[in-house]
Amino acid sequence: MNNTFELISLLSGFSAIPLSISFILLIHFLLDWMPARHALITLFSIAVMLKSTITLQALLPGVVGHQLFLITYPLILMLGPLMTRFTKSVLRVESTTLFEKPATRLLVAGYFLLLPMFILSIEGIDEEPSVVLNALAAVGYLAFVMLFIVSSAMHFMPVLWRLFNGALYTVGYGNATYYWLRGVWSSIGVLWLTLVFHNVSGLWEYDPIWIDALFNVVDLIALFVVLVFTVVYCRKSPQEETVQRCLETPKYERSGLTRSDACVILERVENVLVNQALYLDANLTLDKLAQQVRTQPQYLSQAINQYRDMNFHEFIARYRVDFAKRELRSNSTLNILDVAMSAGFNSKSTFNFTFKKIAGMTPSAYRKQAVMQ
Repeated sequence: MNNTFELISLLSGFSAIPLSISFILLIHFLLDWMPARHALITLFSIAVMLKSTITLQALLPGVVGHQLFLITYPLILMLGPLMTRFTKSVLRVESTTLFEKPATRLLVAGYFLLLPMFILSIEGIDEEPSVVLNALAAVGYLAFVMLFIVSSAMHFMPVLWRLFNGALYTVGYGNATYYWLRGVWSSIGVLWLTLVFHNVSGLWEYDPIWIDALFNVVDLIALFVVLVFTVVYCRKSPQEETVQRCLETPKYERSGLTRSDACVILERVENVLVNQALYLDANLTLDKLAQQVRTQPQYLSQAINQYRDMNFHEFIARYRVDFAKRELRSNSTLNILDVAMSAGFNSKSTFNFTFKKIAGMTPSAYRKQAVMQ
């Protein structure tokens, strides 16, 4: 049975390498317009290195394979920072620094913590390692695992929560980009969880071969899913996505929603938004708003798309920006973050980007202009 699990683990781990390389080539050649591609390419290059090292570790002599593993393993600390940089770059549609100082320091700290284990591996085979070095290696590995779990969770948990809550949906990109981003985060999130469980099980030295086989199969499935998401996304360029919004009418030809019904829905929506200020709810969704105006979500979406020429999130964002403008003009005691939170935005960066997209200037510049007038 163990031989079967070893074979499954080896084959699935090896299969992940060409999948990752395929994803890198896909991103490089078909998404060359996207500044964020560099972060993803780096991330999956690290995945290729790790999977290759783990595969070689099973084939090479124990000491050599273990040393290669220790050289590449601290790179898992870059998983969180790279995904955060990738997400910010996609949302802002601009280039960002690939490795900032905190990420570099994190990587250096990882190598430092695993240094005793590396020294332990290069000592002579016949020599008895010192008790102190053994203790340092054990403590260093424990600290490394805790560093990985805490630092990566600080990147993954907030973004995953905000992404699936709709809080990162802002003006400047369409549905296809947003759903692709969710697909990428879902797949990478699964990879992250397998790494967390693998590291935790390693602390208690409970790492049977069937767990390795299971994790490798899950990793393979996650990589395949993100590859499929990207292939589907690459079929539509950003220009096509923008043009599509202008061609919504044929899409709704068979819809039962008439123009007069759509106007009634929009009138109810605008009354509810103005009188109840529902747009200030950071967790407001299409379904919640549709329930408030007593209509079906698909009809509400159609009415906004077809007769306001924007999607739901852009529609709500304009109300939030108008509210923020009033706050910036009338309440000078509130800082920009306070204004963003009170207007229904979940982060300052999303607020700044959305405000500038709609108003043509940053919130700070708008406030200065209002004071001068």
